[in-house]
Amino acid sequence: MKKLPIIISSIFTLLTFNTFASNISQYPVDVNLVLIENDINSNDYFIGKWKVQVDGTPNGDVIMNLEIKKIDDKYVGSVQTDGSGPNPVKADKIEIKDNELKVYWLAGGYNVYLQLEKVKDNVITGSLMDMFDAKGERVVE
Repeated sequence: MKKLPIIISSIFTLLTFNTFASNISQYPVDVNLVLIENDINSNDYFIGKWKVQVDGTPNGDVIMNLEIKKIDDKYVGSVQTDGSGPNPVKADKIEIKDNELKVYWLAGGYNVYLQLEKVKDNVITGSLMDMFDAKGERVVE
């Protein structure tokens, strides 16, 4: 009678290890490594220069030159429009996650943000302040 709990726990342990072993063999590649690599690649997609057109603003259609860089694992960037003068405006904050880019900056005394998503290679769409449609293309030099 004292051996019964030992036998039951041994059978349970064997079944548990067998289940884990069969699940591990289904994934020949380290799944976590692949997910991390894909996340890095999707975030780095936005690095570079972009020409973005924002339609229907009170000043008409606006073309923006957007530049995103990665310095010391932090995203920095700038925005320049025809009306912003010769020097680009530095972005206050840049968020990139899940194939989506958000750039925040100060324009005319107002906090402004541009939200863009990857559509396909070198093409992005989104909106300015969730009010005005935006579309853009990567600037190839």
